[in-house]
Amino acid sequence: MKKRAFTLIELLIIITIIAILVGVALPYYQDYIKQAKLAKAQHELDIIKEALIKHDTMEELPFQHNELRYLIGNYLQDLPRDPWGRDYKIDWVMGMVWSDGPDFTDDYDDIKVEYKPALTLQKATWIDYDNNNCISKYDKLKLDFSRCVNDTLGNNLGLVPGESNGIATPTAGALWFSPDVDVSCFDAVASFPASSSYILLTFEGCGDVDKLQKAFNPGSSTIRICPENSIIGDWVKLPDGNYRLANGTKNYDPVDWIVIKGR
Repeated sequence: MKKRAFTLIELLIIITIIAILVGVALPYYQDYIKQAKLAKAQHELDIIKEALIKHDTMEELPFQHNELRYLIGNYLQDLPRDPWGRDYKIDWVMGMVWSDGPDFTDDYDDIKVEYKPALTLQKATWIDYDNNNCISKYDKLKLDFSRCVNDTLGNNLGLVPGESNGIATPTAGALWFSPDVDVSCFDAVASFPASSSYILLTFEGCGDVDKLQKAFNPGSSTIRICPENSIIGDWVKLPDGNYRLANGTKNYDPVDWIVIKGR
């Protein structure tokens, strides 16, 4: 039997068909590879996020390093590199970990994960500096938050007293107190330690000792973020360029009142 070979024209037709199929399939394959890398980066960032949450839960102080390698051992077995061969990054002040993405330059394709909850007032503590069991001018009221507070937004908080019925809606200010608190005993300017998750309110400007001792009632007086707050925020920028404000501010998540406790 004679074997029939392909003609040149038939070979050209076959090559053309293969080229068309490759041209059609290649973009889908490239997109698949891209999506697989993005998914891998997201998965690894979620693992790092859980490690950071566990660290901040177990340790006395939150994670305050600019390198993730300090997690290796107790919280991570090893530290992977992102799918593009670069190290994952962290900004502990912003409470964020991320990969620079495929191009390593523009922010638009970065993969970012926040590992800390939104800025929320978590605890209010009266610090009895001189241990005399009375509120005095050198004592402090420490307000602890869920993440670092932005110290560039201002430090004149505008303390808002509650009305006698306790249901007034304040029109200005950053902190809202229960009606039994005498806000005139607090100094007008608060202390925002750099890169810290707390604010200190002081009383040194109040010269009336008797008045100061009744400024608030530890264990029953309460405080919360004022709906009109524009001062207390974190370091995360919103799409409009403004910094994100604390929960309890109007248009943010609602919050409950916090009892001022003694220490």
